[in-house]
Amino acid sequence: GTQSDSALATVEVYNQTDFGARTGTSSPWSSGVPPMGTSRSGHVAMVVGNSVYVAGGTSNFVALSSAEVLHDVDADSWSAIASMRSARTLFAGAVVNENMYVFGGWSGSTCFDHAEVYTVSNDSWSSIAPMQISRSDFTATAVGNNIYLMGGGGTSSAEVYSVDSNSY
Repeated sequence: GTQSDSALATVEVYNQTDFGARTGTSSPWSSGVPPMGTSRSGHVAMVVGNSVYVAGGTSNFVALSSAEVLHDVDADSWSAIASMRSARTLFAGAVVNENMYVFGGWSGSTCFDHAEVYTVSNDSWSSIAPMQISRSDFTATAVGNNIYLMGGGGTSSAEVYSVDSNSY
């Protein structure tokens, strides 16, 4: 997120069942997780197994391609992972079969249709079929092996990406 036009690196955790055990308060919110290595806003966050991944976004008004992982919420720090092929902010992401898919976004000057998949097992990003239209500031939701991409940049359109066929 941002505060006074500056990207933040802070992380907060909402724990519905363990109300504030990390801080000793009655609040379900905790800030006991280490800050990300890079301050960012407009990024995506995804969970694979017990690890939290963040990718892209913007820092100081510059689109980022960097990504990082927190392998355990009790860990001391985030670790850098392979960078995306394209710097992007205001994009969407979803997880299918422990792979992270990212779509579209804004480069800082252009809205685009590029899409990529991050393969956790070999720490690498690969290009996948581009979206049918360029989108930024939209949402993605995975259902089975399909990812639904909806709205964005003044459009009410939607499209469905099939992981199995690498097509829309």
